[in-house]
Amino acid sequence: MIVARSLEDAGAPLNITLYEAHSSLRTPVVSAQGTHAQRRIVYCSVETQHGRGFGELATVEQPSWGDPSTNETVSYLIATAIPRLLEASKARGGGALASYLVGPLLGGSRIGNAAASLIEMALLDAELRCSSMNLASWLGVEHASVRRGATIGGASIAELEVAAYRALEAGAQRLRAKIDPERAFASGAALRNMAGDQIAVQLDANGSFDLSGSSIEILRSLEALDIACLEQPLIGADLAAMAQLHSLISIPLCLDETVASLRTITDVARYGAANAVCIKPVRFGGVRGAVAAIEQANAGHLSCFIGGMFESGLGRSLIQALAGLPSVDMVSDTAPADTYLEQDPCALTPSASGEPLLWSHLGVGPWPDEAQLTPIAVFSPG
Repeated sequence: MIVARSLEDAGAPLNITLYEAHSSLRTPVVSAQGTHAQRRIVYCSVETQHGRGFGELATVEQPSWGDPSTNETVSYLIATAIPRLLEASKARGGGALASYLVGPLLGGSRIGNAAASLIEMALLDAELRCSSMNLASWLGVEHASVRRGATIGGASIAELEVAAYRALEAGAQRLRAKIDPERAFASGAALRNMAGDQIAVQLDANGSFDLSGSSIEILRSLEALDIACLEQPLIGADLAAMAQLHSLISIPLCLDETVASLRTITDVARYGAANAVCIKPVRFGGVRGAVAAIEQANAGHLSCFIGGMFESGLGRSLIQALAGLPSVDMVSDTAPADTYLEQDPCALTPSASGEPLLWSHLGVGPWPDEAQLTPIAVFSPG
């Protein structure tokens, strides 16, 4: 799937710096696991002999079950991941550590994959810039834009409707919203009414349902709303339970938090546990892991979309590029960062309506404004 696998050597790492910035969501997103209102955005800058690259950490402070928080991942980066990276460079005589080696070096656990996704992005950004390429062209994406998928929120149905109206006005081709059992039908009905017949509606339960009669009754009520998919209805990784639920309701099912390995994707297809999977690069160690996950989903005849984590412009550029791959057949989380963040450190100009344009300059995406960043930690070899 990746057309150009060979990139220019960006050189040995000279300095690695972790930065942070803070923002808030324009409309708080209320999920079954908590409310997302504030964003601590963490970046990694890697200065090499021949260039510099930036990466963004796609984690949140109050993650769903299974995912590490931003604070946990930053602590792991400082104590374990970055020292291990520099030791690996030292073992190579101080030479470059190519981005494709980061996943095998650091990945394997959820927190290791999250750390790897950040560092791989920074090194890949430097390599792409040294090679005079951007991420979309390296991946082989042939389109200049992608379909616009918005994740919307609100503490009430009225707030949800306002957010949906704004997203639709901007050209959203899919609305995705968090639900819980208490207001699942009301939320779904409100979105379907706003969206009409032509716009896809996805509902994300974040594991808030079970196999009880009351849960099944609520989920069956959603069948009348023509939902594109119900995301992660059950908590945990019990694929047999998901397969049982799949046999009881007619709504297409999608797995999100459960999906953090290629083996799991294979098992989802084998069990008939879902129709689709949400692929988040942070769970697969970065871009290359996400591409492998897309290919695995395709091999298992599962639909897929690329899920976001309220990234700033840099991280969102990566999501948009992956969403442009032909095997990603569902609308992904591609709405520009300034549509949901009050302050985007990477924003150059306000985003336009319609289909988001893929980053066409060098590298992965736009760098953050360093005047808005606070250094967390600085590492140098030796």
